Amino acid sequence: MEQKIITQKIAIIGALGRMGINNLKIINRQKELKIVAALDSISHEKIGEKVSSIISDFKEDNLVFSGKGANFILESQAEVCIDFSTPQATCQLLTSLQEKNYQGCYIIGTTGFNKEEQKLIQKISESFFIILSGNFNVGVNVLSSLVEKTSTILKDYDIELIEHHHNQKVDAPSGTAKMLLDSCISGDANNNKKIVNGRDGIIGKREKNEIGMSVVRGGGIIGKHEVHFISKNDQLSLTHNAFHRDAFTSGVLSCIKYYFQNGCKNGLFNMKQILGLDKL
Repeated sequence: MEQKIITQKIAIIGALGRMGINNLKIINRQKELKIVAALDSISHEKIGEKVSSIISDFKEDNLVFSGKGANFILESQAEVCIDFSTPQATCQLLTSLQEKNYQGCYIIGTTGFNKEEQKLIQKISESFFIILSGNFNVGVNVLSSLVEKTSTILKDYDIELIEHHHNQKVDAPSGTAKMLLDSCISGDANNNKKIVNGRDGIIGKREKNEIGMSVVRGGGIIGKHEVHFISKNDQLSLTHNAFHRDAFTSGVLSCIKYYFQNGCKNGLFNMKQILGLDKL
């Protein structure tokens, strides 16, 4: 007797963005997952059109791109929300879902949050399960763990961080770069690192506690991140280069699987915890 497949309901927020469309495509191929909501800004020209107009093999033929928010998510009974949108949109939707007593999982791939927005996300995570990461790629999270361990060993090395992205990216440095920066300074017990974003003019000699941050924007670069540890005698460089956005969605799938396998619980989690890298 053929075993019945239990489908799990997914909402995609920022559905018409680069990652949103990629998430739609990949999740659409998963037999156990069903996309029940595809949300974006009400002002987007594609709102009201069928998702199948962009993704030809989309399983839910009648699903349209919607500008509705929390009410539509609740009506669709989405168990997991995947949000790659903007900080303002993410925070507004999270707040509204909390007010409406949403119970489920909220995966945040949005980057560029300020400190107040970060505090808000932390507070709302007391109400439902949130996974927040500057990058959902497994390789990047392994890189982040390696950077953290390396920075605690090569304490006297200068650290330079370089991130590369496409010419349409609006925030800088990237969320991934900030995540790697956190890994660089996590081993500094005195927390006296000085972050230098780019260098220009007569800046004087490099201070010992500096971490240099450089940003490249051009063409269609998916994402490349380099962390260099440099001494007078040698240099150790750790690099990750993303070739396709599927690399990020694969991490999102890991988060969905983790949530359903571990049950519903409140709190704020990151990809290192989901992958078990925090225990290594």
